[in-house]
Amino acid sequence: MKKHSFLITFILLSLFTFLSYSYQRENYEDVIKPYINIESESLGTIRNIEFYSISNHPSLIILSTKNEQGIDYSYLNLLDINTNKITQIDKYKSHKYLNNFVTRDHFSSYNIITACNYGIVNTEVEYDDDGLLKFNPEKQDIFKFENADSMDFKNGALFFSSKGDDLIYKQILHNDFFASFTNNNTPNQQTFYKKPLYIVNSNSLDGCLSYTKVNKDRLDLYRMYYGGESIDIFNKPLIKNIVHARELYNSYGFIGMNINSDSKLNIFMIRNQSEDQDNYKIDTIDYNTDMFGSVPSIDSLTFNEDYTLVYTSYDKNNKGKITSIGYTLHKYQQHPKTILEDENLYGPVRIQKYKVNDKYVKNIMYFTYEDGLTKVNFCDMDGNKIKSISL
Repeated sequence: MKKHSFLITFILLSLFTFLSYSYQRENYEDVIKPYINIESESLGTIRNIEFYSISNHPSLIILSTKNEQGIDYSYLNLLDINTNKITQIDKYKSHKYLNNFVTRDHFSSYNIITACNYGIVNTEVEYDDDGLLKFNPEKQDIFKFENADSMDFKNGALFFSSKGDDLIYKQILHNDFFASFTNNNTPNQQTFYKKPLYIVNSNSLDGCLSYTKVNKDRLDLYRMYYGGESIDIFNKPLIKNIVHARELYNSYGFIGMNINSDSKLNIFMIRNQSEDQDNYKIDTIDYNTDMFGSVPSIDSLTFNEDYTLVYTSYDKNNKGKITSIGYTLHKYQQHPKTILEDENLYGPVRIQKYKVNDKYVKNIMYFTYEDGLTKVNFCDMDGNKIKSISL
């Protein structure tokens, strides 16, 4: 009789867990993350634009798609900010969910990582001694990658979640163009049952991965080691009520925003240096969206322990503001500084530094929309507008 009681209890608990999780996923509505979707006559539909600086050439990575004979193709382009010259680097079949994904192999690398229909595209970019742009794109198919809906890639380690299952996939790529950073005993392929919604950041320095997971009607942020072990012994969420999170510039932590008890957004920064983390609360902003319904955006620059964060916020009329803040760990935190306000902002904000006359300067890139036209704008840290580009 005891055996039957245990069996019935186990079945009921398993059924309750399954129904509870199904209810959570079905009743959670993910926010609209900051995005662009610019229709360009020459480039097609622009899905993403990111800063890219190499050999003192301030540039933009432009990732776009075109439909050709019923097939979507992604185009990887590089725009020289000084000359506005656009160079097509590669063309490949688009990934159905990750056609806007762009990252670097690591923060000091010039290798651009994007996603194609069945795998990863690694593009090495450099300028030769004559100032000519050289590039070498290579592709690698990844098992089960065609249904991936979030990913990160750092130092030869690929992590992705896949639409329709509850797994995090890990793939170590040993190839001519991917450097191996793991020991020989590490399996090349692993899966972890973590029920992720999306992957936030792969931190190769500490060997840990950040990801979000639905808990009832909210989204929480978790971490695990590269081997799948939970960093917290009880697997508790690090931050609850996540709205949006992304990697720090150096990838050794992450930034983002979550909902506080006053229904406003806390801007936070986390560094994955140890198990006992401080949650650096940077600022609090109103929870409003841009004109297209996407939540505020955030970006960062790091140099050793000096951090610069920029983030957008919106009023009830969807008018935007850009704020910056400097943060030096264990020393001081500057007060938030308004860069721009009362603008028709939308989508992502980005910050980058360039070397000009042997001195580094910081620029901010942001998007505005007016009269049916999107402009890519650049300003300095005092809000002085430098340049606008229409694509």
